[in-house]
Amino acid sequence: MEANGNNNTQHQKDQGESPASTPAPGTPSSPQDGSDRAQRAAERKARYEQRRAEYRQRRTDRVHKRQAKRTVKHAQDPRPSADDRPKGVRALKPSKREAIITLLVVVVIAVGLSVEGLTPVQAVGKAKDNVVLVVKDFKKKVKKAKEKREGHDKELYGDNTWRTVAMNAEYYFDVDAGWTDTVLAMIKVESDGDIYIDDQGDIMQTAEGDGSKYLYNGVPEKGVEAGTPEASIYAGVFELRECIRDFRKYMGRDPNPKDEDDVGLIAQGYNYGHAGWFRYCRNNGVDAWSLDASQDYQNQIGGVGTANHGGKVQQAWNQIREEKKKG
Repeated sequence: MEANGNNNTQHQKDQGESPASTPAPGTPSSPQDGSDRAQRAAERKARYEQRRAEYRQRRTDRVHKRQAKRTVKHAQDPRPSADDRPKGVRALKPSKREAIITLLVVVVIAVGLSVEGLTPVQAVGKAKDNVVLVVKDFKKKVKKAKEKREGHDKELYGDNTWRTVAMNAEYYFDVDAGWTDTVLAMIKVESDGDIYIDDQGDIMQTAEGDGSKYLYNGVPEKGVEAGTPEASIYAGVFELRECIRDFRKYMGRDPNPKDEDDVGLIAQGYNYGHAGWFRYCRNNGVDAWSLDASQDYQNQIGGVGTANHGGKVQQAWNQIREEKKKG
């Protein structure tokens, strides 16, 4: 019987037929088997989607939990806002990364010192001492820079360096010395006397005006180096002189450096560009600075400039004059 069965199978192969009991590879043996596989695949996909949704939910819950902890911690010990933080020097906060860097520095120095014949313990101790000295030196430099900056801020109100430089610049450009308080007020508004405001120390913000040539070239005959706060003051006084000339040209009179209204008009011309501003003042009968007139002109020139700049300078100007009276 076995021989007969093998002969039948061999006969089917010779005829190009497949045995009835063996399905072709990849072909379901019956429609029922195909539907079962599709159902199992759908179930696997459903389980996968469910696990994925559960993972996303757990991750979202963790994020919300961390945010809630931060909120509670901030409420108990709030951090100072950006306005409350000291300007200029930023305090270094201890962190793991800084600790690792410090450790690496100590190791590197220790390895270098070991070449001198020190034992590892002696090398590490000496390395620590060197790191302490470097940190102390850095803190001293930071403190000195901060004191220097605060000193420049204080110099805005009195017989100080800025006042002296302003008066020298006024003499150089043939500007009445009565405008010195206005120059100091402009410095206060333009930069608050911050000599680190940019790479040029442009405390009067003259980089885009006609006076920028004095900022970038300095005034060698007066010993004023380029790219310094002193050069910025010379450039600012040059712009002030041009404002005064255009005021006289369009308003038909000389501006009074002791008149708050004229100081406001001059300061606004310094901000907007003097020729166009004073032409507008003449054509519209503006004889004293006001926010409404300034905003109207700003709208006409496309919104550039600072509409309340003249008012800010007037306020600083009054403050400087009050400080002078007290001193």
